[in-house]
Amino acid sequence: MFRFFDIIVLLITVVSFLFSLFLWFSGFREEGLYVGLWSTSIIGIGIYIKLLRIVHFVLYRNLHQPEKDH
Repeated sequence: MFRFFDIIVLLITVVSFLFSLFLWFSGFREEGLYVGLWSTSIIGIGIYIKLLRIVHFVLYRNLHQPEKDH
């Protein structure tokens, strides 16, 4: 279900979120907000890379697959 890449992206996202909560409740509110923005960026980059891999796989499969003549 989940691949290694997915687990790494989710793990980094959770660590970033927890670090932002730590900063927020430690009194560093602006730094906590800044680090909290990393979570959405990490997820966005992970989705982008995953889509690139899917598109590359589909294009590679379609380009190198022999066509059937009817």
